[in-house]
Amino acid sequence: MERRAAETENEVPIQGFDQQAKKKEEAEGGTFCCSICRLEETYHCRGPVPYFCKTVRVSPDSYIARDPFMPPGQRSFLLLGSDCYACSKPVCQACSLFFAKRFCKPCAVVISYQDDYEESKFDFSDLCPLSYRVVQIVQNSSDQVFHLKKSLEDRSNDAKQIQALVKSGVDSTLEVIEKFGKYLEKMDRETRMSDRKMHQEIMVKLEQDGKKVSSEISSMFSKFEENNNRLFENMKSEIRAATLPILEELNKFERKVSQFDNEFQALESKTKTALGQIDRFNCSKYYEKLTVTTLQNGKKYYLGDKKVTWRDAKHICEENDMSLASLKTRREIKLLWRVAKIDKESGSWLSASDIGRRPGHFVWRGGERVSREKDWWAKNEPNDFGKGKEACIGVFNDSLFSDPCNYTAHFICELPAECY
Repeated sequence: MERRAAETENEVPIQGFDQQAKKKEEAEGGTFCCSICRLEETYHCRGPVPYFCKTVRVSPDSYIARDPFMPPGQRSFLLLGSDCYACSKPVCQACSLFFAKRFCKPCAVVISYQDDYEESKFDFSDLCPLSYRVVQIVQNSSDQVFHLKKSLEDRSNDAKQIQALVKSGVDSTLEVIEKFGKYLEKMDRETRMSDRKMHQEIMVKLEQDGKKVSSEISSMFSKFEENNNRLFENMKSEIRAATLPILEELNKFERKVSQFDNEFQALESKTKTALGQIDRFNCSKYYEKLTVTTLQNGKKYYLGDKKVTWRDAKHICEENDMSLASLKTRREIKLLWRVAKIDKESGSWLSASDIGRRPGHFVWRGGERVSREKDWWAKNEPNDFGKGKEACIGVFNDSLFSDPCNYTAHFICELPAECY
């Protein structure tokens, strides 16, 4: 498609489309479809002068569309195609040629092969000198093509004669092959008949000899089977007599092995239990990976250096074969707090809680009840029970306190008594 633009300095820009232009566009517009490549586009005008750009003139049968890529003020348009001058079919720019007139490519080929342009139905008298010269060149070329076509036809006739000769030779060859095939079929039938007779005679002889051999083999096989059964029974009795004491000894050995296996398993279980107890009470492992604090009363504790909930603290202690500390005397509370002051605003969890009991009924690990004496507790403590929540006990500033178990605080783990 060719893009044409009409831009002049003296023209007045169109201020929109009036009603008359719209009606004209609807009347003259339509869908352009190329008869060769089937290109389909909407055109807005058909004729030499588009009504929306009257400064340009094209061929009378041209299909013109507005340029969708330019603003209306530019008055640009697209030339979609024209009708072929020869066959009057619509054809786009890519599928046509232009020599003063628009021709589709098939019509242009036909015209180029015509012998005489003057006797054709087309009048080229209105062509420009340059176009007329092009037509003369095409006429000269058409003469050459005509002679070439004639020579090709002569060669085609020669090829047909050669083809007829080859066909006659092939037919004679096929006839000879057919006769030879019939001869082979006859020989095959005779050979089969002779082979069938020989086969019948051989089968009769084989059947007679086979009956004799079969009777002899049957008698030999029956004798062999009797002897084999007798020999098998004798061997069976001898093997049973020889293997009976071996089986008795084997059963005794299996019983001893089973008894030894049971004793070994019991010993292994005892060994594992003893090793587990030894490993559990191997107090050196606490000193290797933990910082252990020893009080004046000889008890040893591990002071947690991070803040966790009461349940997480209990899990950490038990994972390391320890337990949350149980301070059952006022003296233990004071002694432990002197070394357990990790910071001034947080206490440390102990083992006491009311989990699984009625609210406010605090017990230490092992079930011993926590004292309710005031000098044990901080001011206004305990105060986090009886509200439908579980409460856990910790130590802060030489006194006990109660908080919800999901609060976070430091914690104190107590080493086993075997490590005192």
